[in-house]
Amino acid sequence: MKSNETTLKDALSAFLDTHGLKEKLLETQLRQKWETIAGKTIARYTKKLYVKKKKLYLEVTTPVIKQEISYSKSVLIEIINKEIEKDFVKDIVLF
Repeated sequence: MKSNETTLKDALSAFLDTHGLKEKLLETQLRQKWETIAGKTIARYTKKLYVKKKKLYLEVTTPVIKQEISYSKSVLIEIINKEIEKDFVKDIVLF
């Protein structure tokens, strides 16, 4: 490959970064994999899920699940970052 040529993967990644779409694409992947990442029970009680500035915002419908997520935040963040992309989520905000 010549020095001025880029791979399709690199070009697509640069396009997504330039247009601010990378986070939305990764957020979509997170939604698709949420049941696998969090488990069926937590996924069932998750009403909303979105990412903004490396924070995962979760609306959970039961206090028990909210408490369970609070206790296991660091583990859940680690699993998300391993599954989606390194350093994608730094914190989880429950509401």
